[in-house]
Parts: sequence; C-alpha cells; structure tokens
Amino acid sequence: MSFLTIALPGWSNVGGMASVRHALEFLPRRSNVEMRLVVMLALCGIAGGCGRTSFFPCAGNDDCGDGEGWPWGGGGEGEGEGEGDGGRTDPDGGVDIIPKVFKDCTGGGDDDGDGLVDCDDPDCAGQASCVTPGIEICANGVDDDQDDATDCDDVECAGQPVCAPGAEICGNGVDDDGDGATDCNDPDCQELPECAAAGCTVEADLGDLAAVGGSVSGTLTTDGQADDRASGCGPPGGGDVVARFDLLGDADVRLELAQTGDHVIAIFAAGFGQDCDANPIACFDPEGAASATHTLLGLPEGTYFVLADAYVAGLEGAVDLTLSTGSPETPELCTNGADDDGDGAVDCNDLDCQDEASCLPLLCEEDENLGVLVAGGESKSTTVFTSTGGNDQELLCSQGGGGDRVIRFVLLEVAGVLVEFWQSGEHSIGLFLADAPATPCEL
Repeated sequence: MSFLTIALPGWSNVGGMASVRHALEFLPRRSNVEMRLVVMLALCGIAGGCGRTSFFPCAGNDDCGDGEGWPWGGGGEGEGEGEGDGGRTDPDGGVDIIPKVFKDCTGGGDDDGDGLVDCDDPDCAGQASCVTPGIEICANGVDDDQDDATDCDDVECAGQPVCAPGAEICGNGVDDDGDGATDCNDPDCQELPECAAAGCTVEADLGDLAAVGGSVSGTLTTDGQADDRASGCGPPGGGDVVARFDLLGDADVRLELAQTGDHVIAIFAAGFGQDCDANPIACFDPEGAASATHTLLGLPEGTYFVLADAYVAGLEGAVDLTLSTGSPETPELCTNGADDDGDGAVDCNDLDCQDEASCLPLLCEEDENLGVLVAGGESKSTTVFTSTGGNDQELLCSQGGGGDRVIRFVLLEVAGVLVEFWQSGEHSIGLFLADAPATPCEL
C-alpha cells in the first residue's frame, strides 16, 4: 500500500493523507459535499488509479484551455498527456497526485514543499524531536519530562517534600521513613511508651503518673496466676501479676500497698522489645505485713512495670497498690528531717533538694546520704557492703588495702551522736568534718 498526498489548494492535513493550499470556490457551499470530496480523493489515492473526476468542471473536457477552470490556474501544453507545466501529472490528465514525502523534522528544510519547516509542519506533530519536555511534577503519576523516570523516581524530584521520607508513625503499619522497619520495630519508636512496653504483656495499666501531685492506683490479684517472672527478692513458685505505669517526669515515687496473702513488689524499667523483668530497679519485701510503704528515690521519667509476686505458692491474694508523687502545696524543706511533701523522701534524699547548697555533693563522693540528723529526732540507719567498695579512702587506724564505703549525714546544731553498728568481717570506722565542698573525705 502506497501513501499519497493529494495537492488540493487551501486544505489542511486530513488523517495524514492530504494537504490543501486554496479554497475550492467552485464546489457547492455545503459541508457534506466537501466531506465527500475529501473521502473520495483519499480513497482514490490509496487505490492508486483514480484518473479524472467529475467534481472538476474541466475534467475530461477538451474545450477547456490550458489549465482553464482548474482551481490552481493555467498550465502549458500537453493537457492530459502529462507534458508541459499544467500541474496535471496524472497519466490520465486528472488531478495532481504527488507521492508522499516523509518529513525530516530536524533537517531545517521544507521537505514536502508545503511552506512549513520541521516542527512547524503538522506532519511532525508527535515526533520526539518536536516534543518540548515539561518539568517533572513529582506526584501525578506521569513522566512529565520524558526521561523514563516518573515522579519520585526522577532525579529532579530529589529533596522535594513529597518525595522525602517522613517521620515514622509508630502505629499505622507503614514504613513511613523508608528504612525497612515498621512501627515499633523502627528504632525511631523505641522511646514511645507504646513501643517501650511492646515486649511485656501486662495484666493492668495504671496509666500516667504526673511528676508532681500525681497518683495512680489499681488492684493486682495473683490468685490462679502462674509464676512467669522473677522478682529478684523472693523465692520462685508464687503466682505473679504485672502492672504498668508511665512516669511523666523525674520524681520520687511513694508506693503504698495493702494486701491479702504475702507478696514482694518489684519495679522494672521497660526496655524496647524486652521482657517485663529485664531491667530491675528496686524490690520491696513487706514481710507479710497487711500494709506497707516504700519510696523509689529519683526515678527518671519513663515507662515502668510493677510486679506483684506471691512469696511462695499458696500465699497468693490481692494487692491494692497506690503510686504517688510529692504534693505541690507543701514543698520539701531540705534541712528539717521531715518528709514535707509526702513523697517518702526526706531532706537531701528528696529529689526536690538536689540543688540545695547543703545537699550538693562534695569532692568526697559519698556512697550513702542519710540527710539531716535532728537532735532528739528519729534515728537514721543504713546498710553498706564494703566487699563491693573501692579502696579509695585511708584511715590512720587501718592497715589499708580493704574496701571502703562513705556515709554522709548533716547536723544543724551541736549535738552528741551515738553510732551503733553490726558487722560481718572486720572494719575500722572514721568520722570526718566535711566543712568545704572541695575537700576529700578523710581530711
């Protein structure tokens, strides 16, 4: 099949088959006739042997002069024989049939003689050399600049907000930041409470505990529970229950309990993907008492687990537990030997007193701080283990070389002090006045 161009003046390209240069004023002014002419000529061109056509007044009429009546003007001699310059090149002397010239859309020439060069010629429409690449739009699913890369796969979209990885949303099931880890499996989510506790199944959630003036409570029942976790301060075998709470700021936390049965209470810090009892903080044994209190000093902000563990099998029961922080209405006075704010921590042991001058650490780093010893008030006591202490203090009454521990207390007035101690092993005890911050213990 050959493709031909029908040179009829004034028409535009119809289906890639014909071009026109002039208006066909001799045709009846009805659009349906013009359409028939176009179709008929196109079909004749494809068939390859139309010859003359009766649509032209001089077609097949020898009385017409050279080119007379033809819409593109006169011609020379040889009408109907293909001689001369009348423009009727068909062997039968019909309309002009001009072979199709395929355009070179980059050569700078008018290849098909229609007066239009390269991309200005409609024949070049759609050619790659005549398509002006656009700017890549980074979220429309189209390769706008035609470089075979679409949207965020295109280098032009690098750094665009729509293509930049977002922060990990830790509960939507999507790898938002594109690092291959989703939700609580992503390191970015480790500090969130819902992910920090992901490795521990709890039986109760006590909720959020404010750092000041907060209180949470719940009942933990160990009846019928298995011995799944280790408290650290009681023998195995008793049923246990775990509760969770989230401390919203650094605080001294007072623990109060009332129980049936006999339990020990252990506190653990939550760890990312870890078991409930992986990070022990403290363990408290009320020794079977029906009620008891205990203070967790200087507990950092974070997620914690409370384990109620029956001391042995058969001693399960219920534990009514309350956790609270200091009252904002009665701030701690750091030198009166009283727990003013009711958080269970007294004077320098209270986190509220950490910046008080009388509570600031000295060059001598104490192992235990008993706080203020009030004349005529309650006694202070503690237990220290020199077996795990360093050999960093020297006493004149000791041969040296053994482990040591330093205990600090404060007197606000002249008073006599009775020191009582019980020991295993053999020790020397020295008493020193810490009258300046920048002095060692034994001066």
